[in-house]
Amino acid sequence: MYEQIRKNKIRTAIIIIIFAAVVIAVASFAGYYFVGDFLTGAVLGVGIGTVYILISMSSASGSMLRMTNARRIDKNSARNVDEQQVYNIVSQLAMMEQLPEPNVYIVKDQQPNAFAVGMSPKSASVAVTTGLMNRLNRAEMEGVIAHEIAHIKNYDSRLKVTAFALGSILVMIGHVLYRSGMFSSRGRRRSNDSEGNAAMIGFLVGLIIVVFGNIFSKFMQMWVSRKREYLADASAAEMTRNPEALASALEKISGMEPSQQADSAMSAMYFFNPFKNSGDSIWSTHPSTENRIKALRNL
Repeated sequence: MYEQIRKNKIRTAIIIIIFAAVVIAVASFAGYYFVGDFLTGAVLGVGIGTVYILISMSSASGSMLRMTNARRIDKNSARNVDEQQVYNIVSQLAMMEQLPEPNVYIVKDQQPNAFAVGMSPKSASVAVTTGLMNRLNRAEMEGVIAHEIAHIKNYDSRLKVTAFALGSILVMIGHVLYRSGMFSSRGRRRSNDSEGNAAMIGFLVGLIIVVFGNIFSKFMQMWVSRKREYLADASAAEMTRNPEALASALEKISGMEPSQQADSAMSAMYFFNPFKNSGDSIWSTHPSTENRIKALRNL
C-alpha cells in the first residue's frame, strides 16, 4: 500500500511539473511575439499564473459549497441521528489523522456521494449527501468519509484547482495570440511583410493552442483527478482498516441512478462521479469502479 501511495504521488508531481513547463513555454512564446523577449514572457506567465491560482484558491471552496446548496451542521445543529452520526465520523477521523476538524455540510441529493473542499486542512470542509446517510451502512459511510479526509490530508483540492488554473491560463494565452493575430491590422498598421507574417504566425499558433491546448489541459486535469482517487482510496483503507467497506460502498453507489442535483463543473470533486461517467477513458474524472474495487481488494 505504501509503495502504491508513493508511486501515485511521484507520478502526480511529474505530470504537474510537465504541465507547468508547457504553460511557461507557451507564455515565453507569447512574450517573444509581443515584446521580442522569451524571458519576459516566462516572467509574465509565472506572475499572472500565480495571481490567478491565488484568486482561485481563495474563492473555490465557497463557490463549490454554494453551487450544491450545502447546509452546514455542527454537534449542536444536527437535525437528526443520521446527521449527528456524519458529524461524529468526520470529527473522529480527523482527530485520528491529527488534522484540524473540518466543517461539515449536508447536501440534499438522493445519490450517495460526498466531496471535500479547502486549500489546506485548516480551511477544509466535508460535504455528504442525504443519499449517503440513507442508503449506506455506517461502515460504508465511514469508508467514503475517510476517502474525503484523505483528500484533505493529501491536499488534493489544492492540486485540482492548480491543474484547472494551469489549463485556463494555457487556453487564455492561446485566445490572446489568436485574437491579436486576427485583429492586429486594426490596432496598428503593418508597414512591411515581416510584420504581416508575424501577425499570421501569432494567429496560427494561437489557433493551435486554443484547439489542442484545451484538449491537453483537459487530459492533464482528468489524469490528475484519476490518480488522486486511487491514492485517496488507499489512504482511506489504511485509515479505517476496512477496505472491503469502501469497496462495498462503491458497488452500491455504482448501481444507483445518476444525480439530478449535482453540477457538472464539480464532477471531479466527488467521491464518485455523480453522473456515473467513470471509466478508464482519458476523459474520465474517476477510474473505473471495477478497477477501484479491485485495487481495494488487493490491498
